[in-house]
Amino acid sequence: SSPKTLIIVNTRFFLCFISSVIIFFSVKKYLILEKEKTTKFKIKTFFNIFGLGFLLYGISAGLIINQTIYFPLNIINTEFFLNTFSVPIQFVRTIAAFLIAWGILNILQILQFEHNIEINTLLKESNKIKNEIITKASELEKASKVKDQFLANVTHELKTPLNSIIGFSDILK
Repeated sequence: SSPKTLIIVNTRFFLCFISSVIIFFSVKKYLILEKEKTTKFKIKTFFNIFGLGFLLYGISAGLIINQTIYFPLNIINTEFFLNTFSVPIQFVRTIAAFLIAWGILNILQILQFEHNIEINTLLKESNKIKNEIITKASELEKASKVKDQFLANVTHELKTPLNSIIGFSDILK
């Protein structure tokens, strides 16, 4: 094995395995921190599938690669996996990628559904407020008409006696 092989082994290990483990534990931490949000609509299940898919992909792509002289790849490698499980490791990687994609797709669908529910709730609330405003405007318009009618009546009632008093005072002059 050459230094190039060592670089490839280390790169796959650090990029695939370690990053997938970080993603897995990040998803688990998110589920703990956002327990209230993730218990709605069974979204927790899809987060778990997403996280396990990443962990499976990290193990299958970061730890189980072609045989080299470096430990543990001199023991656990693609040939060992095929001989032990009678399944090529690429099949396991494909299953892991499918789980990741399926988990993300379902998470996005549930989040879109929740978003639509929130939008509908806000629309209902805004329509209720709009109707309340229309009702209050109508009530204020009626009150304004009643006030105008009252002032017209009071003015008329005051003018009638005043006109007679003015007329009588003109006669007395």
